[in-house]
Amino acid sequence: MSSISSVSSTSSSNRITGLATGMDTDSMVKSMLSTEQSKIDKTYKEKQKLEWQQEAYVDIIKDLKEFQDDYLSISASNDTNMMKSASYSGTKATSGDENVLTATTYAGAITGVYKVKVDQVAEAAKMQSNAFTIKDPNGKDINATTATKLSDLGIEASEITIEVKGKTFKIDVNKTEDENGAKTETLSDLINNFRNAKADDNSSDVLGNYITVNYSELTGKLTIQTRDTGADAKLSITGTAANELGITTGAVYGQNAKVYIKSPGESDFTLVERSSNSFTIDNIQYNLIAISEVIDTNPINPEDGLKETTITVKADATETVERFKKFVEKYNKLVDKINGKLTEKKNYNYEPLTKAQEEEMEDDDIEKWNEKAKQGILRGDLQLTSILNGMREIFYSAVEGAGISITDIGISTYQATDGKLKIDEDKLKTALETRGDQVQKLFTQSSTDKNKKGILQKIDDLLDTYVGSSGSLIQKAGYTNTRWATSNTLYKNIQAKEEAIQELQNKYYTKQENYYKMFASLETAMNQLNSQANWLYSQLGMS
Repeated sequence: MSSISSVSSTSSSNRITGLATGMDTDSMVKSMLSTEQSKIDKTYKEKQKLEWQQEAYVDIIKDLKEFQDDYLSISASNDTNMMKSASYSGTKATSGDENVLTATTYAGAITGVYKVKVDQVAEAAKMQSNAFTIKDPNGKDINATTATKLSDLGIEASEITIEVKGKTFKIDVNKTEDENGAKTETLSDLINNFRNAKADDNSSDVLGNYITVNYSELTGKLTIQTRDTGADAKLSITGTAANELGITTGAVYGQNAKVYIKSPGESDFTLVERSSNSFTIDNIQYNLIAISEVIDTNPINPEDGLKETTITVKADATETVERFKKFVEKYNKLVDKINGKLTEKKNYNYEPLTKAQEEEMEDDDIEKWNEKAKQGILRGDLQLTSILNGMREIFYSAVEGAGISITDIGISTYQATDGKLKIDEDKLKTALETRGDQVQKLFTQSSTDKNKKGILQKIDDLLDTYVGSSGSLIQKAGYTNTRWATSNTLYKNIQAKEEAIQELQNKYYTKQENYYKMFASLETAMNQLNSQANWLYSQLGMS
């Protein structure tokens, strides 16, 4: 590489050097400043290494947080979520009529044929207006649109009060006027006013959190209903505007779902009543869609008049095994990446480039150089080592109360593979199909006692220590959209290096000016000496 020159020459355009002395002043000044330039270059390289280190940490933090979000969060996507009971199901449910109901099994579901009769589905509390109509150009009644003005429907300025879930909301109806005093509100405005109405208790609650409001141009009717279903769902509407909208004032209630279920081996149906159409009993989630077909209008027992639908639950952990394989694949990639950074050897032949060096190179060459210079930037890092060791130890450790171990389900971890996991698919499938509830405990069991926490609970705790909101890695390297983004340790160190570079550059410029002034004085003295010599020569007749 050529010599480093991070600080450019500040020679002014009117600086004339070396004419009298014949010296290469610029080269001499540059040589005299080589020590200062070396200090600048050294500090610049130190800053660059810190920036690369920060980038490498943030990249690892991103991967760790994504792993947490995808696999260790209860709110994660169903495709990757390893915290839900359904993720450990060793069975599969098939409905005899998916137009009536479907079912999903969780860990511990008993295999067999379940017989189900849906007598009633859960419903919300609902009120509906009369049809809103207007005249078309031919005088024919047609349904209003959401753009129709309330005044064209004969609705005057008034008020409506809605009570739901113990909260009261008051809505002004058709009170907005233009500059001429004409009413301007439309059906669309009315719907938005319903949704955005504030609660009387001065909270931030809006009515739209509790009800849905929709208008159908097909029927011409406005429908208001609670978001909750079940017999406890109550909707109360009062006020003069209710009458004008064609809504009956008073209170209405929702209804519970009623379903008869006969489990395998049982002789009688059991009546189940729930406030929702989706509920879980004995590790089976039932999703009701419609009532069963009536086959007898005058049965001896209520359930006898309904057609039964079968839910067949069979041992089948195929999908769950695939989920485990994806989890292990992601985990192993993470371990590989971190271990790669920890063991990557530094190439001492490649140091960060200075600005002057980069100016003499092509972009592709700079990129290739930097890739080699970055090698080993996290080699032997203690925090990353602790993360890997911690996860490895968690998989080795028993979970008290689970009744099953990691080796029992066909998952092993080997030091020879840097702590990566390996699955025996047949063994895992058998464990899920026969002891699914225990497998779930092994991974997700919650407890204040660390020894009783499930594997994934402990890994989540471990990662929180490093990449949580105030994790040690976050505090060291920072992360986007956190309070540590510009207050982390590396950021502060980088800032300190930048300040040091600026201070060194200022000293460089000061010395540079002094050297040029010194040489300028020498030039002046030489000019005077030459002038005197020329005069003397002329006096002696030697010119």
